[in-house]
Amino acid sequence: DGKIVGSILCGHDGRRGCLYHVCVDEKYRRHGIGKDMVVHAMKALKEEHINKVSLIAFTKNDIGNAFWNTIGWTERLDLNYYDFTLNEENITAFNEQ
Repeated sequence: DGKIVGSILCGHDGRRGCLYHVCVDEKYRRHGIGKDMVVHAMKALKEEHINKVSLIAFTKNDIGNAFWNTIGWTERLDLNYYDFTLNEENITAFNEQ
């Protein structure tokens, strides 16, 4: 019926791919839509000669983490994830260090 029920955003830096957003409408989950989107994205990355792809999932995203584990992705425990808020106060403090 032409309804958008899922979305995926991926890209790469020339060496490693990244899945930035993957979502499927709750009413349409468990029908293979998410997996199909991921497979399509991975094939597109492979065509760009990208051999590794990563993603970030919140630790409390039980549904998402179960999905990634089910389709064969490996959780990395050897990395730390950092954020920096770009506001005037933080940028000034950073420059003064």
